[in-house]
Amino acid sequence: MQAVGDLASESYALNGLACLAMCQGDDALALAHAQAALDIAIAVQDRFGEGLALQSLGRAELRLGRYAAAKAAFERAHAAALSTDSRACYNAMANMAQVALAEGDVAGALRAVEGVLAHMASGGTLAGYCVDRHFIRLSCYQVLERALEPRAAEMLTIKPTIMLCVPRFLEATMDKIIDGVKKQKPLNQKLFNWA
Repeated sequence: MQAVGDLASESYALNGLACLAMCQGDDALALAHAQAALDIAIAVQDRFGEGLALQSLGRAELRLGRYAAAKAAFERAHAAALSTDSRACYNAMANMAQVALAEGDVAGALRAVEGVLAHMASGGTLAGYCVDRHFIRLSCYQVLERALEPRAAEMLTIKPTIMLCVPRFLEATMDKIIDGVKKQKPLNQKLFNWA
């Protein structure tokens, strides 16, 4: 990427390497990659990329036990997400809650996830977040569970918005339904066909 001069892509690649380093347990390397990604994102004025890099930076700092630095990174990530109207602000809130929990501050963790909880309570979803939506829900669960809130169990309930399957499965299901309807009284068959 450097050879073709695509610095923005290099920032995203470094961010991915930071995540990979964390998965491999090399938090110091993750921190270095995240900082490099952040420096590039700032240089090319990519606020979304900056927010992503700050999330990775904060996670690395948290894993290294540097809570103040992690909190500062997540606060900056939250501000970057808000400035780009990105739903990544919920990731930052969940991460700030993780810092508060690590510090033993349950009240601070509750404050951190209130925006996420309000969003979901008003009918908002976390759809489109892939793996992150599960992390956000899990963080909310951990906070609510530690606060002894009855809403904690709700966070463990996943409400799918789509169902993926092969067409043959749908055809077989429809065939079973049609066969069941054929065994019904004529009035029930007419009601089924009308609906």
